[in-house]
This record gives sequence, C-alpha cells and structure tokens, in this order.
Amino acid sequence: STVVFFLIYVFFLKKKKLKFLILMAALVFLFLCFTWPPLNSLLENLFAKGSAGRDSLYAYALEFYADYSPIEMLFGSGIERVRSDFETALDHGSVHCAYLQILLYFGAIGLIWLLSCLVVAFILYYKLRKINPQWARNFVCLLLWCSCIMLTNTTVIFTSPIDCYFLTMFALIVPKYVCNSIQSGNFGEPVNGN
Repeated sequence: STVVFFLIYVFFLKKKKLKFLILMAALVFLFLCFTWPPLNSLLENLFAKGSAGRDSLYAYALEFYADYSPIEMLFGSGIERVRSDFETALDHGSVHCAYLQILLYFGAIGLIWLLSCLVVAFILYYKLRKINPQWARNFVCLLLWCSCIMLTNTTVIFTSPIDCYFLTMFALIVPKYVCNSIQSGNFGEPVNGN
C-alpha cells in the first residue's frame, strides 16, 4: 500500500529531475530485489510468507458466499456466523481481505456501500485538483493507500478497532474536512483573527 502511495505521488510530481531520480532509484531497487539473493530472500521472508494461507482463505470465502441463499447474498449472514465458521473450519476468524469480509458479513449491499464510500471520496478529492492540486494529490494517494490495505487485511473503514479508526480518519474524515475548508476558501486562515 505504501509503495502504491509513493508511486502515485511521484508520478504527479512537477519537478522532473526529482521524479526521474526517484523512479531510477526505484528501478535499481526493483532490479536488486530480483537479482541480489540476500535482498530477494529478505523480501520473500517479509512479504510472501503468508500468501499461500491467504489464497486458501479467499477461496474458502468465495465458496462460503456461493452457498448463501439469495437473501444472504444480498444482506450477508452476519459477523458471528462467519467468524465462528471460519474459526471452526480454518482456525482463522477473518478472511484477510476487507472486501470479501464485508461481502460475507453484509452481503452485496454492504460491499456496494463500502465501494460507494470510496468512489464518492475519490470524486471529491479529484475535483479538488482544480483548486488545490497538492492536497488533491495527497488525498487521492491516501485513499488509494487505504483501498490497497483493505485488499490483504481486514482493516475496514468505519469499523471500531483502532487500526480501522485511524484508517478512516486519515483516508476519509480529515480529508473531507480539509476539502470543505479549501472549497470554502478558509483553509489555513487564522481562527478568530489570530
């Protein structure tokens, strides 16, 4: 997620020399990742270690959803049923993919609601580029970072765990208030004349 954030951020940089240097450094690093065995081994241990388990979780989640009744496909089967079934069958309480988790808990309606929140935020942030391109770029990058995190993690916006709270605050709530302030023309203005 962080790599996606920085790649998009660098892509929109205006300083061509800086952009070129950062992209060249990234390409050298990528080359070293594949050709230098110590770095390759380190990265494999850090990032690929649990991927096979996630594949089976994703497959089980899709099979679980396919067995739903039409009403459950629309509205889900609830948190308790999904968690208990996953813990019994796989020794995991979650899918490690927020989108699949929401689909199982709250059905297609819940997933559509989640995706709609992300799309509406993206449109708001993208429109901001006409007024303040720097903040627009920051917020689009944060939103894409948030969306990528939810692909391999059960950190879900608008839910109660602390990591979810911070994800929601950084990707949606604070940017929304800043966008409103920028659009009203008082962003960065002193409060009460101070």
